[in-house]
This record gives sequence, structure tokens and C-alpha cells, in this order.
Amino acid sequence: MNRLLSSLFSRTNNTALSELNYDQAVSIDAAAHSQLSVQLKLINLTTEDLKIVKAVQPLIVTNIDMAVDAFYGTIIEIDELRRIITDHSTFERLKGTLRQHMIELFDGTIDMEFIRKRMRIAEVHQRIGLQPTAMKV
Repeated sequence: MNRLLSSLFSRTNNTALSELNYDQAVSIDAAAHSQLSVQLKLINLTTEDLKIVKAVQPLIVTNIDMAVDAFYGTIIEIDELRRIITDHSTFERLKGTLRQHMIELFDGTIDMEFIRKRMRIAEVHQRIGLQPTAMKV
């Protein structure tokens, strides 16, 4: 992951941070989901934050394969996660899904469709036994 971050923000990257467009249209449709407004306030997510996210999207798109490969390179090393994946899908199919998911995360739009897609992902994870984990300190 450190290699990915270094690549995204290196001086040699084709898209320099100073060249990013921070004035693109973004939107938060908090009315689309009653809990969304509360959750956005809890994490203090603003339209200005979404403008930054949207501006960085070209860097994500350019480096998406490296990010996805790094993620699944780590996942494949964990026996339980590898078993869940091979029982329910394929790595190639999930890589395509993750690519799309990450690009959408950096689209600068949070609306009902965005929420629905994330809920479907959560439901699938729950159905196949992939539980969210919390780090214990």
C-alpha cells in the first residue's frame, strides 16, 4: 500500500497534484437517506471534501490496477478470506468489482444510488460470512 501512495503522490506521476481540478461539480443528496445526513455530520464530510475526492479521481483511475492487485495480494495470504472468495466467486471477478467500487468512491457524488450499491455490497458480505472486523487495541 505504501508503494501505491508513493506512486499516487510522487513528483514523477503524470498528473501533478497542482494540476488537479478542484472546481468540479459534486453533490451530497442527504435527503435521499434519512440516516445519511446524521452520518455525514458525524464524520464531518462536506462538499469541499468531495471536491478533493473528485479531483484525486484521475490519480485513482490511473493507478487502479496497482491498488486492486495490492489489496488482493494481501487478501490471498489470509486462508479464511481466500476460502470465502474461492467458495463464492473468483479473484478476477472481484477485482473488477473493486475497481468499479473504488472509482465510484472518488466520483464526488453521494446519492441514493451510491447508498444502494454500498448496501448491496454489505448484504453480500454478510450473506457469505464476511464480517466487518474491529481492531482490538
